[in-house]
Amino acid sequence: MRAIRTRGKHDSHYDSHKGCCKADKIRGRESTRESVFMGMRVSIFLLLGAAALAGARADEPASSYYDPAQFFRTQIEPILSKRCYECHSKEQDADDGGLVLDSKEGWMTGGDHGPAVTPKNLKKSPLIRTIKSHDSGNLMPPDERLPPIEIALLETWVLLGAPDPRTTAEAK
Repeated sequence: MRAIRTRGKHDSHYDSHKGCCKADKIRGRESTRESVFMGMRVSIFLLLGAAALAGARADEPASSYYDPAQFFRTQIEPILSKRCYECHSKEQDADDGGLVLDSKEGWMTGGDHGPAVTPKNLKKSPLIRTIKSHDSGNLMPPDERLPPIEIALLETWVLLGAPDPRTTAEAK
């Protein structure tokens, strides 16, 4: 007995697109890329909302204001401390481009390439460009890429104007 194959609902679509042109494949990639960026934007806004609520204690009513110092202390400083201070702090040699991230003055002055962050501008912030780079010779941190959540938090920090409550007296 011979098996009879029935056509599925997608077979005719597949038959008509067997020879898809390269432009269609490129368009498909672009729409995927756009949806990834849209998802990142949504994630950034969700992170911002979560960070604003993270400062509220259980015994206090929910706070509806954003505290820049709290956001920096709870979200940004731990990332910088864990991922950057090993090479980019006042205690280290200036071999790493002269960039110091353990003080506000450090990232504002920057290293060999100028300020590390341009507040409210991701494209002009070398710190953001470097942590997102796919160039293996320019990978920061050098051992491994930052997790996407940490990149999103740093981007949010820059978009918020890079608030940094640290003063020279409290630099580590």
